Amino acid sequence: MTKKFILLLISVFVLIRLNGQTHFIVEQYPSYTPEGAKIYMAGSFNGWDPGDTSYILRPNDQGKPEIVLSASAGTKIEYKFTLGSWATVEKGPNGEEISNRTYTFSGGVDTVWITIYNWAGVDNPTINHTTAENVYVLTDSFYMPQLGRYRRIWIYLPPGYDSGNSRYPVIYMHDGQNLFDDATSFAGEWHVDEHLNELASQGYTVPIVVGIDNGGAYRIDELTPYPNATYGGVMVTSTCVLLLRR
Repeated sequence: MTKKFILLLISVFVLIRLNGQTHFIVEQYPSYTPEGAKIYMAGSFNGWDPGDTSYILRPNDQGKPEIVLSASAGTKIEYKFTLGSWATVEKGPNGEEISNRTYTFSGGVDTVWITIYNWAGVDNPTINHTTAENVYVLTDSFYMPQLGRYRRIWIYLPPGYDSGNSRYPVIYMHDGQNLFDDATSFAGEWHVDEHLNELASQGYTVPIVVGIDNGGAYRIDELTPYPNATYGGVMVTSTCVLLLRR
């Protein structure tokens, strides 16, 4: 073994120690994942782009989706997995929203084994949906050109809406995935539909409700009017207005 070769090995070893290399391997993912779908990794390292083709997981020698990231020791990242958009972001065991995953590079070679329990926007026959019959999903991919993102839009129609000519006030609500359905909510739905239906049965006039999903990793950025030193957020100068036309 030559001196030059030994120096090369030492250099490679030092480089790996300074720039940790981590294998993120999806050990298990939902059986109902569409055939041929690609799994993406999005996080603080790529501007939270859910469809960044540079971060598609590829099958490894065992056929498991895998991606390798490198960063210097001590670098902390936050991340989630998607099927290419925030409308298909990973969910928890009961279909609930989950917090961002976190990882800190050790400076060496490491492996992180991942279990993905559910996907948003993909029907899971094992999850019980709790929406009332008068709640509908208008679209899973409403495009917001001001933000360059897509969002799911829900609508609640008051009982008797289709059979009458009455006019109704409209309420637009953020966090649409939490309003009507346990299967899409974070820690349980808010029962907006059940409460309004109960009021309608008592003779009250109830409004149309338009629910707009929050942006997942972009939620703080989109829903805060100014940056906060503790919670983050960025100034958003343009907004998307959905005009409901009957």
